[in-house]
Amino acid sequence: MRHRTVERRETTAAERKARNAFRAEEPKNTMTDYAKAEKAFHENRERLKSERLARDSGVPVQPSRKVRSKKVRQVTPRDLPAGQTKHAIVREWDLWTKTQPLEGKATARDARKFFLELKAKRFPTLLDFRSGSADKWQVVHGWLIDERGVSD
Repeated sequence: MRHRTVERRETTAAERKARNAFRAEEPKNTMTDYAKAEKAFHENRERLKSERLARDSGVPVQPSRKVRSKKVRQVTPRDLPAGQTKHAIVREWDLWTKTQPLEGKATARDARKFFLELKAKRFPTLLDFRSGSADKWQVVHGWLIDERGVSD
């Protein structure tokens, strides 16, 4: 077996001095994305903390940065507990049945039509709830059976 020998070139004193100078500068100037995010998070937290303390003490506060007007966010069923989503859908079912020419008791076919209308155009956000592994149609149909006696 034959070994290769690699000849190393000796660095000069000037090259070593320059390399050491660059090494000393690198850690000061470079900041990782994580460190930048952490710094911004802590600065924001401290700013909010001071504003909250001032607000709680009753002293008027000048915001430390330009405050943009907040958009009013609509509450979606995903934000609501499961019971409130259920009640909202049942309420919509009651309104929907008043506008439909139903003969006697509502059927599963009527419930399916209602579900598809909700999904298509009327209130798609009502169907934005977490259903786990169950099909949302099955969940809504079960709610309508329980609450309003929709026949199977």
